[in-house]
Amino acid sequence: MKTKLLLIAILFSSFAYSQTTLTLGTETSSSATRGPFQRSSSSSSSVYSRASMLYSATELASLPSSATISQINFDLGSTNIITASGDATMTVYMKNSSATEVVALDSSWDDAIAGATIVGTYTFNTTNNFPGAEGFMSFVLSSGFNYTGGALEIAVDWDCSNLIPADPGQPNLLFSDNGSLNWHWSPTANQSLNYRAGSSSAPSTLNQRKAERVNTQIVYTGGTTPPAVGQVIGEFPEMDGGMEMQTADDTMSSAGSCQIDTAQTEWTVSSTGNSAVREMTDDASLARTGTFSAAWAVNPGSNNVRMQSPSPTNPTIQTDTEYTVQYFYSAPTDPGNDLDAGIYLNNTSSGVAGNTTDVTPFAANTYTKAYRTITTGSVFNASNWAVARLDGDDNGYTDTVRIDDFVVYSGAYDDSAPSDPTSGTYANNSGTATIGWTAPAGGVDGGGYVVFKYTTMPNADNDPNQNGIYQFGSTTTNGTDGLTGTVVYIGTDTNFTETYSAGNYYKIYAVDKAFNYSGEIVVSDATLGLAETDITDFRMYPNPAKEYVIIEANTLEITSIVMYDVLGKKVLSQDKLTNNRIDVSDLNNGMYFLKIQSNGNSITKKLIIE
Repeated sequence: MKTKLLLIAILFSSFAYSQTTLTLGTETSSSATRGPFQRSSSSSSSVYSRASMLYSATELASLPSSATISQINFDLGSTNIITASGDATMTVYMKNSSATEVVALDSSWDDAIAGATIVGTYTFNTTNNFPGAEGFMSFVLSSGFNYTGGALEIAVDWDCSNLIPADPGQPNLLFSDNGSLNWHWSPTANQSLNYRAGSSSAPSTLNQRKAERVNTQIVYTGGTTPPAVGQVIGEFPEMDGGMEMQTADDTMSSAGSCQIDTAQTEWTVSSTGNSAVREMTDDASLARTGTFSAAWAVNPGSNNVRMQSPSPTNPTIQTDTEYTVQYFYSAPTDPGNDLDAGIYLNNTSSGVAGNTTDVTPFAANTYTKAYRTITTGSVFNASNWAVARLDGDDNGYTDTVRIDDFVVYSGAYDDSAPSDPTSGTYANNSGTATIGWTAPAGGVDGGGYVVFKYTTMPNADNDPNQNGIYQFGSTTTNGTDGLTGTVVYIGTDTNFTETYSAGNYYKIYAVDKAFNYSGEIVVSDATLGLAETDITDFRMYPNPAKEYVIIEANTLEITSIVMYDVLGKKVLSQDKLTNNRIDVSDLNNGMYFLKIQSNGNSITKKLIIE
């Protein structure tokens, strides 16, 4: 398949981290006893404070698992600043949690911070002071905190005992005006704050528990896209046409009139008694795509047996509507008109089925694409199926037939691929790779996108099965050199994230409702390998070139050079340079990509040959 290799605009530039801010709480009430630490007034002798705050999993539902928290902002509700000499210190702890409420009343401080990580220590004085204005006050973490999902506990240890008041006669006047530090707060659905202040020493227990907490902003980067489960895209994903969500079983269950009004959630046969074979198989050597496929055969002398899909519920199959049932089958002998396709929309009655049309000539024990376009019946029941049907022993056909990549879509048979996605992008943000693209001009038509990851530069023909129904984690070894491509994204969004790992290539396909695959684009991190300070050590000329290219690397040692054409085919490879030259006289005119390895890193440059 034609490949468009995109050497992204970030070729020789560093990435700006894309930060997102999650705001929790927007109320404007203010208090000295709702914040990360407590300093009530100039009459208070409390110079120590410790607090534990819980942010529940419900509150953090939009915070991606594996996001990196880089900053915490607390909503200051006063304008007072430090007027005393000396330093005050604040230490912030964080830990992932499964708790639904803050630590219990009278919990020890040691329990509150058990398992937590110190993410920042901050010093305040008259030089590095409070802002003197209300609003969110930022605390940049000294090291990013990896959020793993669920709840988050933040504990704050405050100590201003080393502040020395300007007026010895007012020993507690450490801040301007009334001496308090107030915080804007909001009520919470759960007990979210537990704190205690102390005058002679840091408190060892926490004894003030509230369902009220300072308004907080969590600033984060990254977060990986959770893996999709099952078919995901297409008009009826619940049918699980790739069968990858099924359970291996050599005696599949049957479903019929006894299941009326109950949507079926697994593949079934219409009769166990009429079936000589009825198996759901987890075996990549038997499947067309992935590892699962289904096989069945009719007992000699028996009537038809249907292989039946799960019942789609969202959306449902509509009455009196044209649909195409499409699948791939394999058999030792040609079933001919004994193999049908159809939809039984009202349990066992009102079924519409008929002979399939083979798209390619039948070959024994090789998958053949077949389809049938039908119009559904007028009566609907929650228990319904799309089916592949063997007519039975009427014509003496009792061989086993195996099917895979089963799909139903509205309208006539469709074998037109969607347009290609364009404008691929790649970014490495603090160890999280973001891969994106622009939707094609047309043709996706109820489908989405499938992305395969390769650990080496894929060839143009390293492609998935056309009409193949994959799931996250499925692999393909099609094409030159049998390179393994692994599905790392299936969905309808035009970007996804995963944990960054150097040296990956991503083939991105648009897929329509019939699982026709577009041509691909390829994005890669191959352009990210060398530090920006090393780029000036490379010179490549002439460009355009005719007979040779000179590469000057100065102090860097070149360990390999590989050249690819625009289809991703390797056209040249060598481990070292002779006189700093590469002979390109035998290559056709056109654009090429030169990947240069140095000290375990790499850089890719575009070369024109005339």
